[in-house]
Amino acid sequence: MGLRYSKQKQHAQYPSSFRYNYDIPESSYNNEIPSDSMSVKSFNSHGFDQIPDPLKTTIIIPQPSNQEPCITPNSDTVIKIDSEYDNFRKFSKKINDTYMNEMTYYSITLDLIALYLKSQRVLYVESKTFCEQCLYFLMLPTIFVSSVCTVLSLALKNTSYGSVIIASLNAFNSFNLTLITYLKLDAKSEAHRSTAFQLDKLTIICEFYSGKIQMYKEDDTSDKVKKFVDTIEKKISEIKDVNQFIIPELIRIRYSMFYSFNVFEVMRKFNTLKVIDNQKLLVLDNKIKEQGKDVDPELILEKENLIKKIIEYRSMTSEINNQFNMEMRRYTESRRGTKKYGILTCLKT
Repeated sequence: MGLRYSKQKQHAQYPSSFRYNYDIPESSYNNEIPSDSMSVKSFNSHGFDQIPDPLKTTIIIPQPSNQEPCITPNSDTVIKIDSEYDNFRKFSKKINDTYMNEMTYYSITLDLIALYLKSQRVLYVESKTFCEQCLYFLMLPTIFVSSVCTVLSLALKNTSYGSVIIASLNAFNSFNLTLITYLKLDAKSEAHRSTAFQLDKLTIICEFYSGKIQMYKEDDTSDKVKKFVDTIEKKISEIKDVNQFIIPELIRIRYSMFYSFNVFEVMRKFNTLKVIDNQKLLVLDNKIKEQGKDVDPELILEKENLIKKIIEYRSMTSEINNQFNMEMRRYTESRRGTKKYGILTCLKT
């Protein structure tokens, strides 16, 4: 019996297609390949006695369905995740409005910018002092030797070696003056002084504007703060362009905390900690609501500590300012008691 085709009912996965049903009897299997039928060798090797004529056979090609199969996640899971995100956003907004409103947030931002300006001011003030001290160490001996030369020129007038001593002292003065000109100590000191003065003005302006936002509620605070920050950025760029001298390496190493202070990194860390604490507070609040009247006292205590921690974020700038003061105090105490410190103190301006 030959190969037969039969029309079947529509399959569940292919609604508009047909399947082939091959009814092959056991007698049609042949293990030996006939040598005189090379054209059907490949078919008879698989057990077919006859080959259907392709011209007389109608093959029905399955038609693709209009609806493409797709895999979708569980709708309940998606709804649950969206609901959790929605609850967290609402809860975070409630916490921020209660403990960290918009005015407080902008005030903290401006305080951080003021701390950055303060750190830069300290660097340039110390750079100015360092350059002045180097200038004084070279200039004061030169002034003294010049005065001595005036006296010695009369005292050693009748001696044979007087002219040699006077010439040697004048050569020493010329060397010091040339070295001062070459190192540009006077220009560096004046440039750092001017930069420190401009940064001090910006620091005061920023601190006053931060307090103004905290005390007085204004409309369009976000736009005003953005314009103010842009103005501060522009002025800092102008100040840096005017002063082409680099902060001395000794100052950069001595005050590494001031030099590496990044206000935007602090803001990123602040926002991250705030989100983490809000999430913890939300979980605790849900646990307390689930337990009802039989709530665990430790959960309530933990919730109070988290709320206290969120409130303490308002004084974050004070903590950073205290760290700056401790850094300055640490350096001052490390230098105190030395002879060099006593000499340098009188030369500071």
